[in-house]
Amino acid sequence: MKTIEETVKGCERSLFIFDEVDKMPSAIFNVLVPFIGPQGPIDGVDYGKATFIFLSNTGGDKINNLTLSFLNNGKLRTELNLYDFRKTVAAGAFNEEGQFYYQFKPCISA
Repeated sequence: MKTIEETVKGCERSLFIFDEVDKMPSAIFNVLVPFIGPQGPIDGVDYGKATFIFLSNTGGDKINNLTLSFLNNGKLRTELNLYDFRKTVAAGAFNEEGQFYYQFKPCISA
């Protein structure tokens, strides 16, 4: 991914957003994994200050069901917070089949 390398060389605090990663071919995801891992510089470029955001619909059904459950139990939408969804989102991201499942399952226990 020459574009990522060139962008980070020009600005170490670059932002990369990947949408629908659940549909991303594994070959592309395999190329990205070294850039987001904890290792040091790759070919003299340090990606540690770059930000990578991965958007996915994975876990959407679980999030919707949990939200509906809260609403049915009298909890207002404005009362919901990230803590309420943290386990559900992690389980959806790493346990449903998709690129996160295949790439990070050995490293994550949700």
